[in-house]
Amino acid sequence: MRKLIFANQKGGVAKTSTALNVAYEIARQNNRVLFIDLDPQASATSSVFGNLEFDEKNIYQVLTGPKAISDVTVHAEKFKFDIVPSHVLLSGFELQIANRIGRERLLEQELNGLPYDIAIVDCPPSLGLLTINALTAADEVFIPICPEYFSLKGIILFQQTMDEVKKQLGASFKFRGVIITRYRSRIVAREAVEEVRKFFGPLVFETVIPENIRVEESHNAHIPVAVLDKKCKATLAFKELAKEVLS
Repeated sequence: MRKLIFANQKGGVAKTSTALNVAYEIARQNNRVLFIDLDPQASATSSVFGNLEFDEKNIYQVLTGPKAISDVTVHAEKFKFDIVPSHVLLSGFELQIANRIGRERLLEQELNGLPYDIAIVDCPPSLGLLTINALTAADEVFIPICPEYFSLKGIILFQQTMDEVKKQLGASFKFRGVIITRYRSRIVAREAVEEVRKFFGPLVFETVIPENIRVEESHNAHIPVAVLDKKCKATLAFKELAKEVLS
């Protein structure tokens, strides 16, 4: 099972919508996909299920011990994948397990032996213990960025965190690269993209996800963008991005 992590310590970069729609595009190619919402804000969970709450089935119950992932997965019919929902209790996760031995590898342990081809993890917008758990479990890491709110220092800080996780915890993930999201053809955005490509070179994905109202509409309708509008620019971009991710 390939474990793909979507992470950025900065919010507002379309991380969740990118992870969800890439997961959908991968799942519709007859891959068995597990989506894990590791963000206490539960943006992915609400995007898929609306206001439904999962007090008995969520990732918090897995990481704190009572249940296994197989006990808490929910099938998202319209997205064609299984999802482990998030829960607001996850916001207190770090304090609760602060003294536990192996606290950085709880997710990794739970992912072993699951019957999926791909696991996709949507991380919280932070560099805390939840993100570190995702990194230690990961095979591949992807960083979505929005060029109009781009901070090179922030990405460098995240790279340093990845290096530390590899060095201190022996993680063996590969940093696959940066995904440009919410792109609008403005001077500031074009200049930012140029800076990103100059700094990261081949680690910038060719596919750029455009700013598109259909993405927000699909979130409100709790369906993938491709189901809402199969011909819009965002749909076509997510299809191409999924191909790059799988390559």
